[in-house]
Amino acid sequence: HVLQINDDSVVKSAEIQDFWRPVYQSTALARGKFSTEQYIHMFCDVWQQYSAKNDCNFNDFEAICFHLPYTKMGLKALRAGFEANSCASLTDDTRERLLARYQDSTQYSRRIGNIYTGSLYLGLISLLDYDYFRNFDYSSESAGDSSVSYDSSITGDLSSGTHTNESPSSPLLPGQKIGLFSYGSGAVAEFFSATLVPDWRSALFSNRHLKALNNRTQLSVSQYEEMFNSAAPYSPQDFVSSQENRSGAQFVLDSITSQERHYRSI
Repeated sequence: HVLQINDDSVVKSAEIQDFWRPVYQSTALARGKFSTEQYIHMFCDVWQQYSAKNDCNFNDFEAICFHLPYTKMGLKALRAGFEANSCASLTDDTRERLLARYQDSTQYSRRIGNIYTGSLYLGLISLLDYDYFRNFDYSSESAGDSSVSYDSSITGDLSSGTHTNESPSSPLLPGQKIGLFSYGSGAVAEFFSATLVPDWRSALFSNRHLKALNNRTQLSVSQYEEMFNSAAPYSPQDFVSSQENRSGAQFVLDSITSQERHYRSI
């Protein structure tokens, strides 16, 4: 209903110990600067292979979304791609457009933080939603939810705040191609593309997304630590999850018995 995934994927893997979690602990070990360098290197490699395989360049893309552990990482990779010799055909209009679209794709990550594998798709949703906020005809029904009407206080001024580049000059359109870069430490990288389909905006839930973010409750440090430490341990023993902090949840991990997880809806 939103986009078509194209059969043009390019994948690369390499043995790179940049970020990993030992079997004996629940927190990861990381080589931060090294990991960022490898992320950029892997992007440039898969992009070069992708562009050669599919006979295309950056000018063929309306936007590119990235795996976003933090919002500047994808920007560093995109700029490195621009500087590569293979991008001599890059136009100024394309550069400005991709940078502006990139800013749209980072808006939700700035508010939510790193969600690992899902961060690429959070970026895609952010890109599409912010295009909708900027260009949708608010006199008609809200995208994906006729019960929610547009409220300008939800988004504020879309050209200010965290938007450090000029806003895109035109809306996203059916038939336009979006590039997607996925990355996992260890390491594996993939570049593929998707094409927007007709009437794609009607399948979004843009206002609902922002209202959910705006209705969150801010936690104190002690509240956060209590919630964080109540997570299921890496242990064979049975476990019953806390009854606290379930407000607003749709599904919860209720218990673990005989090493089997039991979830339930609320």
